[in-house]
Amino acid sequence: REAYKAVLTCSPEAGGSDAIGTAYNHFRARIAAADDPDDPHDLEEIENAVVHGLAVVVVTAEHGDNAHRIFESLNNTGLQLNQADLIKNYLFMRLGDRAEDVYDAVWLPLEKKLSSDALELLFWLDLAQRDERAKQSDTYAGQQKRLEKVTPDQIESEVRRVAALGDVLATILDPSRETDPAIRHRLERIRAWGSTTAYPVVMTILARRAAGTATPAQVADALLALESYFVRRIVVGRATAGLNRSLLQAVGAVADAEAVDVSLRDYLSRGRKH
Repeated sequence: REAYKAVLTCSPEAGGSDAIGTAYNHFRARIAAADDPDDPHDLEEIENAVVHGLAVVVVTAEHGDNAHRIFESLNNTGLQLNQADLIKNYLFMRLGDRAEDVYDAVWLPLEKKLSSDALELLFWLDLAQRDERAKQSDTYAGQQKRLEKVTPDQIESEVRRVAALGDVLATILDPSRETDPAIRHRLERIRAWGSTTAYPVVMTILARRAAGTATPAQVADALLALESYFVRRIVVGRATAGLNRSLLQAVGAVADAEAVDVSLRDYLSRGRKH
């Protein structure tokens, strides 16, 4: 607050080493670089854009008001935010007095591991593991509908469960985090395909390992079967046709199976999967 006031009042202390000061120095430098000595109106255009093109809204919550509920109401009537932001707000609205502690202990470390887009992907992958028809564009609506059935006492456990899945997704997105060399090698190759199509089943397989219901060897073999399936479809000219649906259905085949590698290989080997 003091750093912000220093900027607003143009005091000599403005532009310190904190986040506010860093932002202030950044924009000062960019504006100075944009100033064209031969154009007397260029800085006026920037000023007009800021003064007339941006709106600052101050919402003062009274004692007893739920700030998360206000946030949700405002953003449901305006420009849609990232779906992960809306889900985060919904979860913390339900947490009540525990919100701040859970945010510091669980959510903040998750946000440091995953970008905003990756968080949105995480919530879709979580949804897709339950409903193979779930669309990524409907992630918020689907998660909200699911979470409505979760009691307030269970919401904190839900946040912790999502954070654990976030560890799995972080490893899929950055295989260098994986300590097992065989699994890391397979993850690097699957990631090289450049598609998120395989992520739901890969996440399910890695989550089984994290839960202790699949061995590292089984995980590596399952990922090898998945890679083999990709290659075979390319060879026969069916690289993408129906692939998304097949792999979403594969989640159910490996989620509760006794051996993830055997069950995935059997699933991919039968039916009209080319």
